[in-house]
Amino acid sequence: MEHLSARNLKNLQNCILEIYSDLNVDTFHENMVDAIARLLPALSVGYAEVNLEKIELSKNIIRPVPYLSPDEVAAFETNLADHPLMHIIYPGYAVGRPVNPSVDRDAYIGKAVKIHDVLTKSQFRQLGLYNEFYRKLGIEYQMLLFLHCGRTLNRNLAINRDKRDFSEEERLILDLLGPHLIQAHKNAEAHAPVRKAIAVVEDQARPLRSFGLTQREEDVLSWVAQGKTNAETARILKISPGTVKIHLERVYQKLGVENRTAAAAFVKEGTSVREDARS
Repeated sequence: MEHLSARNLKNLQNCILEIYSDLNVDTFHENMVDAIARLLPALSVGYAEVNLEKIELSKNIIRPVPYLSPDEVAAFETNLADHPLMHIIYPGYAVGRPVNPSVDRDAYIGKAVKIHDVLTKSQFRQLGLYNEFYRKLGIEYQMLLFLHCGRTLNRNLAINRDKRDFSEEERLILDLLGPHLIQAHKNAEAHAPVRKAIAVVEDQARPLRSFGLTQREEDVLSWVAQGKTNAETARILKISPGTVKIHLERVYQKLGVENRTAAAAFVKEGTSVREDARS
């Protein structure tokens, strides 16, 4: 049974920690590819999202970033249906042909597969995909890790080499990494609404601070703007109703308004109201 060396185990653990630390869905895939490029020696590492209905790339990230002419990109997409590893999961893979529902695609998710698992080197070199694209980039060996195998979308990670094939220990590294990549991506997607909410709060707070409000005054105003009474705000912030009243009086003075309704409008209606009040 294949096992990891102490060095590779430590490198894998560090990679997993790095990937889980990124909860920004907008940068997740770029950082994932960078982390894996440091984990495994490779000519290049790429993440791709393949639109199976049109057989084209909806997303493609490669490190290091190669120069690809429009003709080379077109050649890749034209020959993408001939990729031998895609045919394992999508038999008869072609434009306009429905995905075979009898294939257990889930069995391949999180599993690393090499091109030379299914084709000899000679057979690989006969493909149009090799001659029109991979050969020009120096790619002789490839291992894919499937991250999503849907009926209309495939997500995969590709490790490419020019001089030597991948060892079974390296396959094991990707097999162990696969479930973490899938879960980390789910975490980032789940965190996206939270990030948006935080951005809204920060956007609201930034103009308020320009009026000289303290953190506690911002806290009080935030709850009042949500319709809380002085007593409710006091319970939430663990202060007395009298202290809430004092904070609100200071808020009114700093914002140049006369009551809680007008103060709440600063939070609800945006910067234009605040700037009008200040001018």
